[in-house]
Amino acid sequence: IAQLIEEPSGRTYYHNPSTGITQWDKPHGSVSVVQRMQQQERLQEAQEQQQQMQALLREQTRPRKVTDDQIVVAIKEILVTRPDVSSAQVTNTINEVNKL
Repeated sequence: IAQLIEEPSGRTYYHNPSTGITQWDKPHGSVSVVQRMQQQERLQEAQEQQQQMQALLREQTRPRKVTDDQIVVAIKEILVTRPDVSSAQVTNTINEVNKL
């Protein structure tokens, strides 16, 4: 990779020690240290965002625990709106929920 070199006069040029080429203009396709650091920072930010998205997705898709209050409300609603459901069916459902 070409190195940026500054002369005592303040002029800058590029020198590639592996090829021995020296030139005034920035070599085509070369990436400065600052650009490389910026690319690395953007990559790291993208990876962090991806990890946050994956964590959020896991949080949203994991099974949720049902509170006792939510169970009581659901049972009351079932008993009021569904007279065809027997207390034995409600008990079986409660037992299944408690296994979760």
